[in-house]
Amino acid sequence: MALDVLVTGANGALGSAIVSELRAQNKTVCAVGHFQKNNLDAVWDLTRDRAPSADCAPRVVIHAAARIGSLQQPFSDTSALFETNVMGSLRVAQWCVEKQVAQLIYISGAIVYGAQSDSPKTEQAAVNAWAAGPYAASKWCGENALAGLAQSDCALTILRLSSLYGALYTRGLIPRMLRSARATGEIILTPPRDDAFDLLHTQDAARTICNAMTKKTSGIWNIGSGTLTQLDTLAAACARATNARVIWQDVQTSRPARILNWVDDNLARRELAHANRVALKTGIAEIVTQLCQAPA
Repeated sequence: MALDVLVTGANGALGSAIVSELRAQNKTVCAVGHFQKNNLDAVWDLTRDRAPSADCAPRVVIHAAARIGSLQQPFSDTSALFETNVMGSLRVAQWCVEKQVAQLIYISGAIVYGAQSDSPKTEQAAVNAWAAGPYAASKWCGENALAGLAQSDCALTILRLSSLYGALYTRGLIPRMLRSARATGEIILTPPRDDAFDLLHTQDAARTICNAMTKKTSGIWNIGSGTLTQLDTLAAACARATNARVIWQDVQTSRPARILNWVDDNLARRELAHANRVALKTGIAEIVTQLCQAPA
């Protein structure tokens, strides 16, 4: 089957947004996931299979599949992370070479630069993945697992995304605050108030990922929000969306404020037409709607 794009991780929050964007652009898409679901065209268990269940020959592969870890995850509990994010990515790359795929777009993360920032990271910034824990290290190793593509005709596009949020994300700070707000009418937080985040909505990310299909040469591009959202601002926005109140605990903190996944994405804005169109208020409202629809 000849088609434009194969998307791995297509049943995930980002992967499904990518598939929707591609189909809105009238691209022929093979949506691939780890398990069979109604919205998928094929299955590909990256931990063991060398190829998807469907016979297809895409021009581009967007590799969005990944196993997610936590910042505090112990090193002893990392084998599944590396099996999926490193060995799985290597299997994807090998399949791309065998199928003579023209371009592989790998979805990485700004977390490879390290968990905290004191300035926005450019693509030339040093990588310090282990400082952010095993998940970040697995994504960095995944990038390196694809280096062998340099010996093939398959162009490698690496996209390092900042902190993603959106309606299908059930984990993370924003869903936690919104669940607390709906359950108790309160969002209880501890200082420092000026922790900050580079928040990227999945729709904005998906649009730019699809734009990256125009690149014919290999490279790395950061994709972010173009701004920082402080914790107190984020909490206030979540409180307004749920008619809740924010309560700051009067406790001492032993650490300074931190900025997570902050990137300089000017290169993507110039070369990939990256833009942020979904306002934070809108994105939070989407998550609230989803939480309201979820079974109790």
